[in-house]
Amino acid sequence: FGSFNHYLIPYSLDTSVFRFYNRKSTREILNLPKDKLIILFICDYISDKRKGFDLLAKALDSVDKSRIHVCIVGSNFDPDLNIPEYTYFGKVYDEFKMALIYASSDVFILPSREDNLPNVMLESLCTGTPVIGFSIGGLKDIIKTGINGVLIDDISSEALATAIKGFINGQWVFDNKKISDFHREYFSQEKQVKAYLDIFKC
Repeated sequence: FGSFNHYLIPYSLDTSVFRFYNRKSTREILNLPKDKLIILFICDYISDKRKGFDLLAKALDSVDKSRIHVCIVGSNFDPDLNIPEYTYFGKVYDEFKMALIYASSDVFILPSREDNLPNVMLESLCTGTPVIGFSIGGLKDIIKTGINGVLIDDISSEALATAIKGFINGQWVFDNKKISDFHREYFSQEKQVKAYLDIFKC
């Protein structure tokens, strides 16, 4: 297809739902601790090795557990894993509740070994929550270290642990409202529709 024009149109979201919320309020609604850094992991099937929950579990072994609370969304979670203080939501089908979970979190960890442009990354960014993930697929097109998250070159639990420790220790400071505003515009349904219409007009 080298002789044809190529167009890149990212996915869109309902940005009236996935938007910036007050973190203190969302934590009160979800009954989450107010004095901890909340680390979020989301996956349909947590046991799917491609999604990398095993890498996160191992990375957390070397993190100061007294400072963090882990929120987990998805099915097939093994409670016998050595995860520090956590809240397990199971599968969440309500978009508004999902948006509140993102907004209550300080950082979303996306440790996939392989992925495309995961919706969970877009949803997190639209709520203003930065993303830590490996430099794969669509993540490397969206995540800018120090701006909206942290991109990790080496796919390993050690590299992931280093990034998480850096975040906990304040190595990067993020403007959550700015992250939300930028990505709500970038991934808006209106922008996606206009992009398709512009192609058809060519």
